[in-house]
Amino acid sequence: MIERARAQDVPAAADMLAEAFSTDQIAAYFFGGTPAERRPLVREFFDILMSARLALDAPVFLAKRDGHIEGAVMGNDTTRPDWLPEQAARWSRFETKQEGLVERFNWQEEVVNRFKPSRPHYYIGVLGVHPSCQGKGIGAALINRFCATSDADKASSGTYIETANPLNTNYYQRLGFEPAGEADLDATTRLWTL
Repeated sequence: MIERARAQDVPAAADMLAEAFSTDQIAAYFFGGTPAERRPLVREFFDILMSARLALDAPVFLAKRDGHIEGAVMGNDTTRPDWLPEQAARWSRFETKQEGLVERFNWQEEVVNRFKPSRPHYYIGVLGVHPSCQGKGIGAALINRFCATSDADKASSGTYIETANPLNTNYYQRLGFEPAGEADLDATTRLWTL
């Protein structure tokens, strides 16, 4: 069942996303180290992002079964308001936890912005499904719900997504996304936008 996330969902959703992204290329790019070493940073990263987006009433959806969170999708709608002071302060503190983190975040954002649509659109910044639940259609259901929300918004021209996993590009294209551009984040990590 896909539903809108609530503030009380954040801890469990952040835990699930940390599991989903512990071996992902983008998490390795941002935080380095082994999956076990970066897991606490990945968890905090998602906790901050989800809390900020919920505070701004941005689109955040969860896939739940029997009270357990199996997947999550979140991003921005066409308005992209500034974060509230509490979330902005948490983010500023988070960025000091690792040398070079600000630069890596800024470079990733620059690449994403380079290829984004010129017209107002929705942006999927995070899509994750718990490893034990992958391959069951949960990711597609989450994307479809997010895109349906974008489609219902007359101000939106569509949905934009990015990935550092080359296997995801074919998956997203099967769901109707078209390639927009790609660029290297570093010597080992490439980012594709659709």
